Amino acid sequence: MKIGGAEGDRTPDLRIANATLSQLSYGPVSRLERDLSSAADYGAGAASCQASRRGASFLALQFAFCATCGPLPLRLRSSSSRRRQGPGLMYAFLHLVNTLITIFIWLLIAQAVLSWLLAFGVVNRYNRVVASANDFLWRITEPALRPIRSFLPNLGGIDISPVILILVLYFLRDLMFEYLA
Repeated sequence: MKIGGAEGDRTPDLRIANATLSQLSYGPVSRLERDLSSAADYGAGAASCQASRRGASFLALQFAFCATCGPLPLRLRSSSSRRRQGPGLMYAFLHLVNTLITIFIWLLIAQAVLSWLLAFGVVNRYNRVVASANDFLWRITEPALRPIRSFLPNLGGIDISPVILILVLYFLRDLMFEYLA
């Protein structure tokens, strides 16, 4: 029996600390690997390093150094693992739709404010810039506002359809991020 040396002088607490540091260095051990390992006191099986238990198929190699095993080849991520990894493309699509909804909401607000300014005579409706801005905003927002106006009752000259459409767009945006993200 060997007394002393690197493993013999370690207390159980030091072995637990070394096992924890090993997991931080090489990533967590899967449940199957943990069940198959024979390390009962968190450090008795120090010769079998977690990094050496990684997969054998290497697409590209990078070397790391383990104190017990020496230089170790570590597998880099393949393109197939990146595809399985996360919804990066979905997040990009969701943020694009979010940006489009935000722009449309600002166009709705600009159209409502411009219609108020025109109704109260603050701006000249015969000005070429004001007329073209009004025409542009009306053409952009009217197809979305027309169905809402068709079922709203007559409120005596008050148009709340932009407010309802903005609330619906906020609801759809939150719903989209809740279920698709």
